[in-house]
Amino acid sequence: MVISGDEQQLSEKLTLANQIIAQTTQRLEKLEQQGQLLRGQPHLTELESYRETRELLAYQLEKVREKTQEWQYSA
Repeated sequence: MVISGDEQQLSEKLTLANQIIAQTTQRLEKLEQQGQLLRGQPHLTELESYRETRELLAYQLEKVREKTQEWQYSA
């Protein structure tokens, strides 16, 4: 099977995007676990920081997924 340069580039982009999705998902899960530990404790500033970081990562994850879908549909 011969893969053209464009297909190879797209494949590499999709592989990288999937790695980013997996890493970001793991980070979100870890932040959620840490946030659960902080609930009910007097660390509201730290908990709010986790919440903001989680929201930012979730936003970034959604953007990467959207771009990945665009690449898949354009292939």
